[in-house]
Amino acid sequence: MTQPAFATPVPLLDYPDPSVSDYRLAISQNGSQIIFERTLASTPTQLYIVTLSDPSPTIFPPNTPFNSATRPDWSWVNGEIAFCFDEGLAVTDATGANLNELPGVKGMIYPAWLSSGAQLAVMNRAKNNSYVTPRTSIIDLSGNIENPCVAENSVWAGMPCPNPQNQNQFVFAGQWIGDQTHYDEKTNYVWFVDLGVSPVTPRPLDQSANPSGPFEPQYQGRAPWYSPDGNWVAFESSRADPNSLLYAIFIQDSAGAKPAMQVTDISYDANHPKWFPDGKTLAATLLQTPSTQPGGRRGLYSLDVSNFIG
Repeated sequence: MTQPAFATPVPLLDYPDPSVSDYRLAISQNGSQIIFERTLASTPTQLYIVTLSDPSPTIFPPNTPFNSATRPDWSWVNGEIAFCFDEGLAVTDATGANLNELPGVKGMIYPAWLSSGAQLAVMNRAKNNSYVTPRTSIIDLSGNIENPCVAENSVWAGMPCPNPQNQNQFVFAGQWIGDQTHYDEKTNYVWFVDLGVSPVTPRPLDQSANPSGPFEPQYQGRAPWYSPDGNWVAFESSRADPNSLLYAIFIQDSAGAKPAMQVTDISYDANHPKWFPDGKTLAATLLQTPSTQPGGRRGLYSLDVSNFIG
């Protein structure tokens, strides 16, 4: 399909606002609220929640007991929010009440809900002699590990996203280990794995990418997220920048059979796309003021991608 024109960013909050920098977000099951990271001058990053029809963000949870809170995900099944705090993971309802700090999860970040509403996929950085580090693990809401290593031991795995239509399928940011000495998010591909197929064999989402061997910049990607119908994956990539510094949002079919399509210009250095429930709109974090260099205050914007998914 022909590459459509880039999507026009529409601010979700009142930008430009040089007093704040807003980052990773999650969207409620009806699309009316978002929860996101906000960094103010000289203060740790905290979560804020806002109703989009009345955009006055408030800190989350109210009267937060945490030094910092990041990386939220909002379950569209049970309505609960999972997030990272300090050195742990917590789950709470959308009011911030009934806070559950999961035990035994030190080293786990990027919680992502499975469609059961009873499990989380996480990027697991905890050292373990039996498994690669980092890896994708599946845990229950008591912190018990149900699957210690989704992508086997051939791939270092970063931020995961389960397919909302198939709990056996995951995409994640990662890289083939080979003779590399350490995990480097700058050389990630988006990877795919299906636990329902034996043997379990992780591969790059893009079927044209080499599953092993030297890194190829034209397939770089990370922070993937499935569309609600499971047919598309949105992700961030530096592949459009000759210097591999600035990021853009891309969309690719979830089979990886066709080339990915670029949604934003690199001047926005866009990151961490998430889908609204309509399946035609993304929210992502973009530079409030476009630039030729990374860095600067960020904000949350919506992107109409209906021309990309057809």
